[in-house]
Amino acid sequence: MIELDFTIAPDAKGPGSEDPKMWVTEILLSSFEGFQVFIVNGVDFSSWLAILGFARSIRAIANRMARKVIIEEAYLDLTSEWIINFRLDGDIVEVSDQRFSVSVPVEELKEAAQRYADRVYAVCYPMSPEIIDSKNVAMWWNDDVRRPC
Repeated sequence: MIELDFTIAPDAKGPGSEDPKMWVTEILLSSFEGFQVFIVNGVDFSSWLAILGFARSIRAIANRMARKVIIEEAYLDLTSEWIINFRLDGDIVEVSDQRFSVSVPVEELKEAAQRYADRVYAVCYPMSPEIIDSKNVAMWWNDDVRRPC
């Protein structure tokens, strides 16, 4: 079982740069911050993160693993040096950090990550629609779901 949830910080906001080329980087590092709940089969990988960036990253990792495009990838939060590793073995993904390791079916991870990304997007979009609608951000957000198998 996978639990993905979040609480956006009261003072969270979208990217602030005037340069549209920087918006994706800002989303990954410091925009839409909040507390990220990520629990896999009872193992808690929760942390304070840039929520929209995490949602897109975990969805992209799960999609690529489900298509067998990659077998190993890590999510690295550069602001806290927090790393979650994902390793595919057949149809099972091992999710681990420096403390814990747990396994989950790749299809379960993919479905949970997609639902979660949709929920996060729906909350973050009204906070910064002109940025999220921008060409650079839209391409980045949809990159993993547009690519063929």
